[in-house]
Amino acid sequence: MSAEINLEFEGDRLAESAIDNGIKSTQLRTLYEKARSKPMEDLKSYVEYQMSRITGYWSFGQVMLELIKKYWESKTDLVKVLEFANMKYDFKRLKRIEDIIKAKTSQYGFKGVDFVIERTSLKEVRVFLRDFKGSPHTLSEEIIRKIMQNVTSMPRFRVRIQMERR
Repeated sequence: MSAEINLEFEGDRLAESAIDNGIKSTQLRTLYEKARSKPMEDLKSYVEYQMSRITGYWSFGQVMLELIKKYWESKTDLVKVLEFANMKYDFKRLKRIEDIIKAKTSQYGFKGVDFVIERTSLKEVRVFLRDFKGSPHTLSEEIIRKIMQNVTSMPRFRVRIQMERR
């Protein structure tokens, strides 16, 4: 495995850990900026400090400390891992939302989703179905509840059910 692919894999893993633990994208950006501008000792201390202050940061911080230890002698590689994590965070979160919706609506002829994003923030999820005959409002509420249970640190957004025209 080439070094660049390995760094991308580590960035994926870090982004997944951030999503799993409810870490917001702003925290990832802060880590990236600190990794670029501060010595490794300061970055390590910052992560340990945040672990004691922010809900969900303990597990995420363990992953981050592991990466700091692994790349202690190669700060540029750690910065690249954090860059990949930042670039992939939103995509991975939206992919997770799509997977939840697909699982919840497959019996209704799931066709796909479309995300309405304004100023880098998710505003609406459009769900396209073929065979749904129930209440779109009820299904929308069920989908939102399922997403909020499984994807932490989500902003407020709408789910709109759209039927495919025959």
